[in-house]
Amino acid sequence: RLEKCSAMSCFECFCGIFGAEDPKQKALKVAKAKCVELILSKSCGPILIRTAWHDSGTYDMANKSKGFPNSGGAIGSIRTPHEIDAPP
Repeated sequence: RLEKCSAMSCFECFCGIFGAEDPKQKALKVAKAKCVELILSKSCGPILIRTAWHDSGTYDMANKSKGFPNSGGAIGSIRTPHEIDAPP
């Protein structure tokens, strides 16, 4: 099973182990394909990299003992207008 997974993407491996025939898993595959298509068609990869970079910058060393996700970091925490509209 592990040898098969090493040649697959993590997503495909996850789906294979936990039942790719599940309708929810099929929906995830469709959603992933649509996201990839949109990113490529709009050339928005660079802005997504920038957003991920800035999101990871929210890591708080003072709270590192609290662990994930309470210490911040790349957890999708850029949501408020003052974070979204902040200049580079």
